[in-house]
Amino acid sequence: MTSIDEALGPGWAILGLDEDPRTAMSAAAMDAWERYGARFFTIRPGTSVVERDELGDPTGQLWDVMCSHGVKFVVVRPDRYVYAATADAHAIGMPLLAAAATRPGGVPRST
Repeated sequence: MTSIDEALGPGWAILGLDEDPRTAMSAAAMDAWERYGARFFTIRPGTSVVERDELGDPTGQLWDVMCSHGVKFVVVRPDRYVYAATADAHAIGMPLLAAAATRPGGVPRST
């Protein structure tokens, strides 16, 4: 089984709970995040058998945490801290602040 860090790969990631974030967020924001190099994943609860651009959540831990906080979409920084979490994908804006939070190459700036 692959760890979530390995599955996300390097750089930014946007996760959707049983929904593809690319189809849920605004086209302009999705295009901007894509140009910024973000990867997009759909979290599939109750399974480890997934397709490309999906993350399995066989034990439901991620599902439970996100649901308990009313969150359907999460933006994850390259250092794996959560940058944004929302119930509405349209609330995921352009990566302007994300760009300011990282150095070239997607490496987080130290605080």
